[in-house]
Amino acid sequence: MSDTLPLSLLKNNHKLVFEKAIGIREALDRAFNTVLSKDNIEIIYQFNDLRLPFIFTWIHTIITERNRFRPYGWAEDYEFNENDLLSTIKSYYEYSKFLNSNDEKLLIISMKDLILNSLYGSKIENSYDYRVLE
Repeated sequence: MSDTLPLSLLKNNHKLVFEKAIGIREALDRAFNTVLSKDNIEIIYQFNDLRLPFIFTWIHTIITERNRFRPYGWAEDYEFNENDLLSTIKSYYEYSKFLNSNDEKLLIISMKDLILNSLYGSKIENSYDYRVLE
């Protein structure tokens, strides 16, 4: 135990253990393999900014890995998969063509709105989890 803290104090308090998220690298690799498959590569190359597919893949990885740390990650169990990632990328590509704007702030706001209200947020039923996603 500890020489500086009394044992009775340690017994009467909550103990939290935070572990390194060992699955993020594997989940990111799996998501990239899905995005960069032969069926989807033509959509990726149509983006003017190739950072956007990476950003969507990173967001998807963080959202899916939070399931491993319930109840601290999400309050409930959600079924997010690679199809959600592909839908996000395809929807954003179509939306950005429709929007036809070079305003980066507008594109970021629309990306956030697409993720929150249409794709990932539509599966979240708990209000606390929705605030975490925001």
